[in-house]
Amino acid sequence: MTARINDDGWETAYRNWLEGSHLTKEDMVLVFSVGGGDLERNVSVNLVRAVQYARETGAKICGVVGRDGGYTAGVADACVVIPVVNPETLTPHTEAFQALVWHLLVSHPRLKAAEMKWESIATTHIACRP
Repeated sequence: MTARINDDGWETAYRNWLEGSHLTKEDMVLVFSVGGGDLERNVSVNLVRAVQYARETGAKICGVVGRDGGYTAGVADACVVIPVVNPETLTPHTEAFQALVWHLLVSHPRLKAAEMKWESIATTHIACRP
């Protein structure tokens, strides 16, 4: 990817990767982003270009973002917008929630390739102590 960015620029890196991956209408693009991209403010333009390409191909777009108004939230087929509890902690709050979603996805019984280590060795219930 670094050579591609060197040749084509960062703005189209994700878009070109999706094209090279032969994205189709049978696929879904899942976006984890704090702001969701914003062309007018020139923020995460690479993400906006990727989402635009996904729409062009007819792929579904889903997102988990941390503020309303970003490009992803505006065009996604489904998007979770994490409420802003404290504007000063928008990024860590959003990324923590995204990590939770990611862990739930990769540990889902239909998706995981192997048993997780601690779950595979647990033989008895371990009580929490006060």
